[in-house]
Amino acid sequence: MSLSAKLAYFPPEWHPQSAVHLVWPSSDSDWQDDDESVTQCYLNLVDALIGRQTLLLIFPYNFDVDALFSQDQQASMMIVYGNYNDTWVRDYGGLSVFKYGKMHLLDFKFNGWGGKFKWELDNKQTAFLFQQSVFEDQVIRQDKLDFVLEGGSIETNGEGLLLVTESCLLNPNRNPALSHIEIEKELKETFSVKEVLWLKQGKMMGDDTDGHVDTLVRFVSKDTLVYVKCTDPQDVHHQMLFAMEKELWAMAEEHHLKLVALPMPKAVFCESTKGRLPATYANFLIVNGAVLMPSYDDEADAEAQQVLQGCFSDREIVSIDCRVLIRQGGSLHCATMQYPLGFVKQLG
Repeated sequence: MSLSAKLAYFPPEWHPQSAVHLVWPSSDSDWQDDDESVTQCYLNLVDALIGRQTLLLIFPYNFDVDALFSQDQQASMMIVYGNYNDTWVRDYGGLSVFKYGKMHLLDFKFNGWGGKFKWELDNKQTAFLFQQSVFEDQVIRQDKLDFVLEGGSIETNGEGLLLVTESCLLNPNRNPALSHIEIEKELKETFSVKEVLWLKQGKMMGDDTDGHVDTLVRFVSKDTLVYVKCTDPQDVHHQMLFAMEKELWAMAEEHHLKLVALPMPKAVFCESTKGRLPATYANFLIVNGAVLMPSYDDEADAEAQQVLQGCFSDREIVSIDCRVLIRQGGSLHCATMQYPLGFVKQLG
């Protein structure tokens, strides 16, 4: 079915894009101890994205952009200066939908993953970007600030299915006044999907998001899911991920979906707390002509890249070292937000 034939449509990530949104890690934030490493990671992201689509880059006020980027590079960037709490734009960036021939950017409430971290400035960024005339004039900001939702907590195939985890969306630190039925109704109506698929299993250790689906399972086409598979019986995640896999096989049979397993990197631990960090290869980003894949200097990196290349035969798989990102509990997909073609103003 063509886009024009659909009355309402929540586009999957492989839909043609106008821009990717990045929020630069500030040296006076939680990144200060890793300033050099995280800067290099973001520079690698920029290098991988330039030439594919516009880069919407948010910097702190008084940041010296010229010290990092040439004028030629800046010609591919929409640069905005503003205030923010953190860089995980996947979870507070606007979510794009097409409704009855119009483009809507849904501005949900972000509350720092249930009040775990400061969030007030991040919660205002979508409204701020509209004030900065970042989006095309015909794009409508839809105020959904009465409902807590993060972009990393939902996954769509663009054909009426929405995949979520109970551990996140039913957590009382998000929308405590709403029941399971009421939350599902909100999701169906807002995103114009036919069915919400609920995963009961799926919370990684060290995951501050309470189990975002984009760390666990992703759609790579309308009928194919890739998922994190743990083959080590000694791994603390083995039992949970095996239970999740059984859930996915049941979903796949009911909805005629294919399943493809992604390997897991070796365990990554926080240097200060010694706690496990939620490093997986499912946190990739699909962009125009490519898939950006997180890597962790691990022997499983090459296998994960091969698996994803098999899923995206028409796209280049670009590996980005995300060891510094996972130290703060996130990875590549968490640090980015894509906007469909027609949403962000084009340069030049």
